[in-house]
Amino acid sequence: MCQAKILSQQYERFLMHKGHFWCSLWRMQSLFIILVMLIVPAKYTSLVHGNSQMKTRNAPSEKILSVVEAVERVKPSIVQIFARLNTPEVNPPRQNKVLGTGFIVSKEGYVVTANHVVNSVVVSIMNRSSDGTQSPVQVPIDATMLRIGLLIPEIDTPQVKMQSSFNVFEFDIIEQDARHDVALLKFKKNPFEIKFTGAIKIDEKSLNTASKVIAGRLAKSKPKDGEQIIISGYPAVTTTLTTTVGYIASTGEINHGEILIPSPYPNIPGQIRQFDSMNLYLCDITANKGNSGGPTYLSKTGEIIGICTGIIIVEGYYSGLAVVVPIQYAIDLLRKHKITF
Repeated sequence: MCQAKILSQQYERFLMHKGHFWCSLWRMQSLFIILVMLIVPAKYTSLVHGNSQMKTRNAPSEKILSVVEAVERVKPSIVQIFARLNTPEVNPPRQNKVLGTGFIVSKEGYVVTANHVVNSVVVSIMNRSSDGTQSPVQVPIDATMLRIGLLIPEIDTPQVKMQSSFNVFEFDIIEQDARHDVALLKFKKNPFEIKFTGAIKIDEKSLNTASKVIAGRLAKSKPKDGEQIIISGYPAVTTTLTTTVGYIASTGEINHGEILIPSPYPNIPGQIRQFDSMNLYLCDITANKGNSGGPTYLSKTGEIIGICTGIIIVEGYYSGLAVVVPIQYAIDLLRKHKITF
């Protein structure tokens, strides 16, 4: 009996010890699970957030351009629109009358400009009399007299050296939107496909300068008030491209107003157009007659946001604001004709 009692006590102690062991093991497992739940998610979250921040920092974002860089990006797409005159009764008898500016929007050779640039039926030129005095003369024009001038930039590479040249092209008027003052033109000979000659040094049989002729990049979204913009164009007094810088003053709808198309001559009044209820951009920027039809673009990206059309007149006086037609109206014409841009 005594021995049986001893064995019974030893077995109870074993069970108690075993119970403590499993209890301790369970406690350790619970503690481990709790630690895992606390530590691992925190590390995982940190890693996720860290990777997210890393991706944000390393994500390829578009470079913000300087004004000079933006102009250099857009310049190869800008063209001059002029009338080639033959007027024996005027001195000098042969003149090129600058009408405005346009810009290439497609590698198929399409050009956007202001409708009033190509819709003129008469132009004013200066006649120099025998005593040296000058007076304005009204000369009728038609579409057959209109031309596009495209400046091919200088090429200076080890393979090709070519001086800059001003090339003249004929074009067709595809469609005119008189209400929004937008016109769509097309080169009769696509400058992207023409082989230009006259290179000083060239390794190929002919020179294709398509790489120097570009289609402007059109903005897909509406700009914001206060954004810095650039207007480039050909003033009526020169064949040199000029650039002015300013800001968007307003992008809202304008119920009524007058737009003045300035005259390049002091003795000839400009044209005033009335408009009602149109979405126009008012811009605090210098614009002149030669800028009509030229691109207005963001300085930070070079995206073309609109077409320069004139200046605002308030009660007969210049308000200091230029008028820009949103590029969306031109995009509507491009989509209508299924033109890739």
